[in-house]
Amino acid sequence: MLGARDYFFRSRLNAWFFRTFFRILPLDRHGDFGSGLSLAQEVMKDGHPLLIYPEGTRSSDGQVHSFRPGVGLLGVELGVPIVPCLIQGTFTSLPKRKWWPKRAQVSVTFGQPMDMDDFRAQLSEMSRSRLYRQISSDLYRRVVSLADASSSS
Repeated sequence: MLGARDYFFRSRLNAWFFRTFFRILPLDRHGDFGSGLSLAQEVMKDGHPLLIYPEGTRSSDGQVHSFRPGVGLLGVELGVPIVPCLIQGTFTSLPKRKWWPKRAQVSVTFGQPMDMDDFRAQLSEMSRSRLYRQISSDLYRRVVSLADASSSS
């Protein structure tokens, strides 16, 4: 998993803790995204999946918020499918600005993988940045539909 360098790696102790127990690798979310892309590529070349939180931060109200285009960039440039995933209950367990989780039911729901070949075919029709935004919007809609399906069942 990639984690924000400025959040998870503020001190040597934090860095050790999150690397050791959560296998989080540092990503500079405010600077050079190219190094993050390289790091993501290395993780996947070693056969490990990559977990990305496309909102860029924890929700301040428990709702799904718009996604950043970086997830689209990774999908297109690395040529890997993106699997929509809805994680519910974490806001109740560990809301923003809290440091210790409380007991709560947490559920994880996966959607169908998004094949990047269909999106990559659109590169002749639009800019890369626009395509990245389109992918992140499509992913957002799919995640929200997972939430809608789980609340109706």
